Amino acid sequence: MAFTNAELIRIRSVLGYPNAYRYKNVRLESALVQVDADGETYIRAELAAIDEIDTSIRSGGIAFSALGAKKVDEVELKDKSGQGVADESRKMGRLHISRISGFFGVEIHSDYYGTSGFPGDWWSGGIGGHSESSVELKFG
Repeated sequence: MAFTNAELIRIRSVLGYPNAYRYKNVRLESALVQVDADGETYIRAELAAIDEIDTSIRSGGIAFSALGAKKVDEVELKDKSGQGVADESRKMGRLHISRISGFFGVEIHSDYYGTSGFPGDWWSGGIGGHSESSVELKFG
């Protein structure tokens, strides 16, 4: 059983790769089709953990449930270290994304939990990236 199209899109998304130009991202795309059933199970579990974290961040998560809060205005919950609950959730999400990156042997291209958006790349020639024609090879 192979990954569904939705799962492939999700994997690319959490690793920070665009769904467009995927034919140029040979390393990730070939890794995605070489996964066996056990690997698919592992990746699906990591994606499920990320989905749970995303849902928790959007809804106020476990911290609000534990308080029994129905509505809270301008309150930030802090853990013992002083960091916000959402920040800790994002940190855990990044851990799961790092595991996916290691499994496929590809770098994380942009921070899924960040705010900077797509950083650009060599194949699209976008801002922050380089176009293929700008690469200069020197021999000798």
